[in-house]
Amino acid sequence: VEYYRRLILASPYKDTYAYVRAEMTELSERGHTEKAIGILENYLKRWRRTNHEYAMVCFDLAELYGKLGNSTKRLYYLVQSAISDVYSSSKENNSLRFLAGELFDQGDVERAYNYMNVSIEDANFYGTRLRNIQNAYILPRIFSAYIVQQHTQRMHIFGLLVAVSVVAIALIVAVFFIWRYLRRYRKTHVQMVLMNKQLNNAVDDLSKVNAQLCEANNIREEYIARFLELGSNLIDQAEEKRRIYNRLAREKRMDELYTELKNNSFTQVATSEYYINFDTAFLNIYPNFVAGVNQLLRNDARIEPKGDERLTTELRILALIRLGITDNARISSILRASLTTVYTYRSKLKARAINHSSFEDDVKKIG
Repeated sequence: VEYYRRLILASPYKDTYAYVRAEMTELSERGHTEKAIGILENYLKRWRRTNHEYAMVCFDLAELYGKLGNSTKRLYYLVQSAISDVYSSSKENNSLRFLAGELFDQGDVERAYNYMNVSIEDANFYGTRLRNIQNAYILPRIFSAYIVQQHTQRMHIFGLLVAVSVVAIALIVAVFFIWRYLRRYRKTHVQMVLMNKQLNNAVDDLSKVNAQLCEANNIREEYIARFLELGSNLIDQAEEKRRIYNRLAREKRMDELYTELKNNSFTQVATSEYYINFDTAFLNIYPNFVAGVNQLLRNDARIEPKGDERLTTELRILALIRLGITDNARISSILRASLTTVYTYRSKLKARAINHSSFEDDVKKIG
């Protein structure tokens, strides 16, 4: 490393990132870290956030400020580096992983967990084993803390449910004693009937709530099983394809291998199965969704699924909006459609709505 750094420093091209980084490293190792920071900050002014060099220089500055013990400046430049990676569409990045670690050390477990997931996705997309190995060092700690946090939240919710149940039981007991008190001291038939009716209503409400909870549990278990089965089937099919490709490659049947690789029937079948499962799951939870959407559209612009399809692409986009997913990029990724397609459909749907401005908010209220 020292040898190659000397070669770079001997280069006449002193305005390149490689030269500036080599000079910065040399100064830092000699104890002149603040001077190295000054050089990098001046060099940073030459780049915009949309340049990948901006991200790399910000990351180097974060490392130098970390060496000086300035955690505030280190966090600032890690954030700037991560933002620049997004602007420059760079998947080969370092800053997001370090930012996740910094946030984890500050106690922000949820954001650290989310940033770590994005870092892993970028590493998998870029195909670098080194980044995956680096992620593996910090992921267990963040994941464990995230699980503990989620468990704590669930216990808190459970405690609230227990408290609500106790209050409900206390209310029922109170109603019962009030009813006894009225019967004993007032002896009025009208009041006794009224209190009895109120008690019955409370029991009916509790029965409805209990039925809804049971239904919700059944739906959750059914669709967890459904999507686990779908995932397992896709893994099995992918494994079968892998065996076929390996066999053709081993037997040097390259024409057949090329034909298999060009064949996209597997992707089409998997996508179709994925849509069927999504449509079935969503409509079982919201059976009146299509009718609810059509009530929000003009009479001449209503949507009717054709053939065997249960939801059209437009309805699937609205279904994700009903589930709280409104970001075009996430919708595009989930539905395997282009960003342009998602944006176009959303714009056309708003144009066909009775109330353009509140259309998507109205969709979120469909029960």
